[in-house]
Amino acid sequence: AIIDAVNEFTDVEAEFTGDIPYGHPALLDLPIVIPQSEPNEAELEQISRYLIAGGFIFDIELGLDLYREGLEKYGGLVWGRDAWVESLPDNHPIFFSYFSIAGGLPAVSLSTVPGSIERGSAQPIRGLFINDRLAGVVFKALASQELPGTTVGGVNPFLVPQVDEEAIHQRLERRSDPRLRQLMVNIVVYALTQDGSIAQR
Repeated sequence: AIIDAVNEFTDVEAEFTGDIPYGHPALLDLPIVIPQSEPNEAELEQISRYLIAGGFIFDIELGLDLYREGLEKYGGLVWGRDAWVESLPDNHPIFFSYFSIAGGLPAVSLSTVPGSIERGSAQPIRGLFINDRLAGVVFKALASQELPGTTVGGVNPFLVPQVDEEAIHQRLERRSDPRLRQLMVNIVVYALTQDGSIAQR
């Protein structure tokens, strides 16, 4: 969904590099990563170096607080002063970096139709900051635990055989929502163009 949106709306040629372990040297050359599992102790050191060096995490379900220990231990940062997690205000530049998206991310409603998007209300985006640079965001709109027909525990929702056709249709419809696709583009463009990013270096 992210790659398709970026390639459709911008001149950026986005592509996946495939699965790269946290410890792989190529990690430090990637401008944006989408973590698929929690890092172990050795991996936490590498991902902390990546973040401090200008990397950006596009998180869809792990959360950003898990990087606190590594940033403190391996980066010497003080949590709350040098690094922190907070909700992005509606006027943050990320909402205007390519498309103008007033009001933030649409809220996700699971109370009526699973996976439906509730218009007229906003769901905050949480960001990881390192010395005032946005180093990552949690984008829950793509998180598997919010999607119908998935299981708990990090199982890839596309590999779960119990997902019926209706659930797949709802998932694809939600991921193709124009406002969500525009916001995905904004996040990528902002991550690539902000000062101190790997792409800028």
